[in-house]
Amino acid sequence: MPETITSLIEKLEGAVAPDLNSGCWLWTGSAYEQKGRLRGYVTIDGKSELASRAAFRAFSGVDPGSGYVCHKCDVSLCINPNHLYLGDHASNMADMVQRKRSFGATQPERCREAGRKGGLANTWHRGEGNPKAKLTAEDADLIRADPRKTAALAELYGVNRTTIQRIRRGDLWPVLRAQSEARV
Repeated sequence: MPETITSLIEKLEGAVAPDLNSGCWLWTGSAYEQKGRLRGYVTIDGKSELASRAAFRAFSGVDPGSGYVCHKCDVSLCINPNHLYLGDHASNMADMVQRKRSFGATQPERCREAGRKGGLANTWHRGEGNPKAKLTAEDADLIRADPRKTAALAELYGVNRTTIQRIRRGDLWPVLRAQSEARV
């Protein structure tokens, strides 16, 4: 027989330890560690569910569905319904950044190092934004205007001939803003 809301609330309330300082209801039932944070679980009708999701559903009467049950208190074991709210991935990530729980905020040196490494391997930025760029936008405009053969220009600029071809076709290096504004 499916568990009723009343029995679920009794089950949840029976496995909490109130924190008088913060007002959190700390889950004392089953828990496991995920990404450095303890996550509480409760078994309902033979299935495991996050204790915070079960508490949100039981106390608010709203089924979170595919939504995220987020914590105002940043305590992953808290199931106090006044500390829980329904959000989505974007709002959860924005909350994480605002509360300075993101990788960049909690481990700035590791983040800077990852950025340096990623910047050196970055091939998705076009133009001068790519740290591997050998040409400037000005060089690209000169290449477009130069009537010499592709191979000669490739040797002159120290790039592959397909780079010259792609610049001439317009696949690489957009036209300088000053020139495009002058055309308007």
